[in-house]
Amino acid sequence: MLLGKLWAGKVVFKTYEFREKFVKGMSLEKRFEVGKLLEFYGALLSEKQRGVMEQYYFNDLSLSEIALLLSSTRQAVRDIIVRAESNLADIEQKLGLVKDNALLKQKLQKCLELLSAGEIDTCKALLSEIGNL
Repeated sequence: MLLGKLWAGKVVFKTYEFREKFVKGMSLEKRFEVGKLLEFYGALLSEKQRGVMEQYYFNDLSLSEIALLLSSTRQAVRDIIVRAESNLADIEQKLGLVKDNALLKQKLQKCLELLSAGEIDTCKALLSEIGNL
């Protein structure tokens, strides 16, 4: 990964002021949603976009820290993040894998509850419904 190599040899200033302002404007739900999209579709982004998104969402680096690693500006890093988020949302809208995965997990959980309650026939019907997804 591009940023991983750069990160190893650099000392990053601990300036969290900007990140706190930026993150406060973003809900925890949105951060979680983007993280999920990145897990599913991150490989479809460019190497640079994927690296910036991973540093920002998974490693919790600020825009300034990432900009320092890339020898770029905070605005350029922000533009990369906004573009990548838009790409991820477009891909999810077309493929719907994150939504389908959540639905599948929900149905499997329901099936486990039905099995523990002894309702095997209902669970079989639910599993058959899952098979049709």
